[in-house]
Amino acid sequence: MRTRTLLFICQFGLCTSVAANLNSLKVESALSEVMTIEPSSSTGINMIFVVNNPNDITLTYTSSTGGKTTWQKFYDQGLSYSQPLNVIYDHKISYLSNAETNVGYMISDGESEVFFWIIDYSKYTFSCESLLPSSQCDCYATVLDFLGDAKPIIFYGPTGRKNIIGRGIELAYTTVVWDEDLNVFTEQNEVKILDSIDKEIVIIPPVYSETSYTITGDIFSDFFDQKTELSSSIFFPCAVDAKTTVSQDGSGNSSNTISPGTVDLGGNAPCQILFSAETTPAVIHSEWQIAFDPDFNDIIYRFNDKEIEHTFSETGTYYSRFIGSNQDGSCESIGDVYTIEIGESQLLVPNFFSPNNDNINDEWKVSHQSLTQFECWIFDKAGKQVFHFNDPSEGWDGKINGRSVKSGVFYYVIKAVGADKKIYDLSGDINIISSTQKSQTY
Repeated sequence: MRTRTLLFICQFGLCTSVAANLNSLKVESALSEVMTIEPSSSTGINMIFVVNNPNDITLTYTSSTGGKTTWQKFYDQGLSYSQPLNVIYDHKISYLSNAETNVGYMISDGESEVFFWIIDYSKYTFSCESLLPSSQCDCYATVLDFLGDAKPIIFYGPTGRKNIIGRGIELAYTTVVWDEDLNVFTEQNEVKILDSIDKEIVIIPPVYSETSYTITGDIFSDFFDQKTELSSSIFFPCAVDAKTTVSQDGSGNSSNTISPGTVDLGGNAPCQILFSAETTPAVIHSEWQIAFDPDFNDIIYRFNDKEIEHTFSETGTYYSRFIGSNQDGSCESIGDVYTIEIGESQLLVPNFFSPNNDNINDEWKVSHQSLTQFECWIFDKAGKQVFHFNDPSEGWDGKINGRSVKSGVFYYVIKAVGADKKIYDLSGDINIISSTQKSQTY
């Protein structure tokens, strides 16, 4: 049988093909192709040879010095319990026929030593009979029950240290992941590489979408043309995840709204905020909560929607969060907690303005914060109403029926209610002047 020899470098359980360099040492089999792996130097092993039949294996070593070589084999206890081997010599070349598998070898030619291990893959053949979801729901990992044979492939170093060769078993499935740019969950194909499998496969983070699982293995069975593939039925996940966003409607703020300072959410009442949640497919129950405390022991509102728009009309500090759960409530995802601060009401009234179209103090406006009700009347000296408005963001431009009034004194009456229930019942003078040099006072 023609021998096909490949070299693989194996690091962290992953193997990639590189050019072979077997000038000094050769492993040949008449019944099996030979796969060669170069493990991490920390194992103390220079090469690993994998065959698929333990019979008729010949080892050949060419000494670089021309001197006589010594051969030893060792097992799981390392060189401490090694055994010398009788080999055939032909000048610089030494031979060992019918070499044993699943053991280690050391060859020394006086100046250098080589350590290698031979693995009989027929003792580790990969198989998969079934792949089923675990009967126990795990909210933080997806657990699959595996029936088959994918035990670890082990070898030992010269010190007796146990090492494992990654089998490169592939587990393919579909899940959803969060897209930070689009703020949505998007479907994504995943491939998980497994070194070995006992009875369970644990996937962290869990799989969040309905999917089937395809297991393919392993790199050795692929090399020996015995590749196995099995696809499961479609499984529905029990794990859930949710991401939330908030946006505040700024339409209630105007140039004469008193700034709330460093408040991120809230500020001036009435304050309208949009709360949105994006969830994974297993989320069946959705709830936005608004509470008076950050621990949500005092919940005042519950909304069973992924998106709500709520208007905060009363002074105070509020907390909001989203909870999404699966069908039976065994898994839930709790979103970020948002703090909303609605400031106390304020109402400041100017006593003059100069509507002369110089873009400086041309309109009489109050300064306000957190007013839920507002109404203002303006009268002339004779007590005749000349203007009326009920939106504190508006004002009077000093005109009656489209015509500007002359400088003089007018009177205002304001009735308002704050988000903190404070009652405003104000009245006073409005002086219309033509000068643009003065600053308005309150």
